Amino acid sequence: MSPLWFRFRRRSAARTLQQKTAIEQRYGPWTAHNARLCEDVWTVKDGVVNFDEKMRRAVQVAHDFFGPELSGLRVLDLGAGEGGLSLEFARQGARVVCVEGREANLEKARFVAEALGIKNLTFLQDDVRNLRTLRGEFDLVLCYGLLYHLEAAAVFELIENIHRLTVRLAVIDTHYSLAAAQTEEFRGEAYAGSPFREHLENATAEEKRGRLWSSLDNTSSFWLTRPSLFNLLNRVGFSTVYEVQAPLVFDYYDRATDERFKYDDRSTFVAVKSAPAQILTSPAVNRMPHRSWPESLGDRLVPSPREL
Repeated sequence: MSPLWFRFRRRSAARTLQQKTAIEQRYGPWTAHNARLCEDVWTVKDGVVNFDEKMRRAVQVAHDFFGPELSGLRVLDLGAGEGGLSLEFARQGARVVCVEGREANLEKARFVAEALGIKNLTFLQDDVRNLRTLRGEFDLVLCYGLLYHLEAAAVFELIENIHRLTVRLAVIDTHYSLAAAQTEEFRGEAYAGSPFREHLENATAEEKRGRLWSSLDNTSSFWLTRPSLFNLLNRVGFSTVYEVQAPLVFDYYDRATDERFKYDDRSTFVAVKSAPAQILTSPAVNRMPHRSWPESLGDRLVPSPREL
């Protein structure tokens, strides 16, 4: 490497670091996505993997369903946070619309996109509760770390809008309730879950904006149980719902120790939008309605026979 190129590289890294520092002074440090901006500059620090392990899972799911060439894939990223998913999918050639409600997160994502020269990415600062106004068709809709930050009515509306906008696949990574503490009704069906406190009742708008890992403004949210989430996705029109178990992803990153842990109430779900399959050899099954998940299988859950 020539001395001239070495000096240019160092000046470029210094300029990138200066710009990153200015962003952090205004909006605070990066809390999720650790992007490598150039050889010596990262949004967090070299060697740290935070949200990025989930990003790898999301990209793998896309490769599994669409193939390894993502160029031209239409992707919608909802509640995108610092834009880790949007940036990665755009860098792999997808045409991405990134929707995020907080200015701080979007400015960080825009900075990374500019630093890495990513062009095929549209940023929208908006509340996902306004999603009914969004038009277009997307091969893949991503909803990571968002669903559990909404009140019940907004949860139901968002899932309906995701189905409306999805052509093929929606990937939802979310917390769910381990208890059916209360029920909410939607289109004549009951859905179980539990309330969750997002902000103090007297929290100011500025305080709410500053809590980057909480809702935009609602003081409480509604976490569906896993069975109710399965039923909701199925009833709005998704034909199949998968739960991703492997490879294992640790959801929680402890910044103080750099250790990672797995939440006991969080998972990644893949909802597929497809026409109902018709059975030809046993047509009677075509007249059989799809089963709904009960909150408990009760006496329908039996042990497998262990002896011949």
